[in-house]
Amino acid sequence: MGFIFTFSEKLKELEKTKAALDASLSDINEKISQMTINPDKIKATFRKAKKLLQSGDLKNKKAIAQQYVKQATIYKEELIIEFNIAEDYSITEEITITR
Repeated sequence: MGFIFTFSEKLKELEKTKAALDASLSDINEKISQMTINPDKIKATFRKAKKLLQSGDLKNKKAIAQQYVKQATIYKEELIIEFNIAEDYSITEEITITR
């Protein structure tokens, strides 16, 4: 009798966990469906960054790097840069260093 009771409790606990995970997954899928990449917005953003870079001001260059570079990892023969493109979207570019 104890085994059936324990099994039943565990099953209920797992069903609650599954329901919570299903709800989380639903929320994530909703957020993904709302994310849109607008090419015109990306172009405008990069045009603005280009102008700031061309100004030659070190302060502007640092601001651009902080805003658009999420992470840079440097290895002996490779540089991996992850760029922030939009609020919830980034791209990663790998650059191989040849000698």
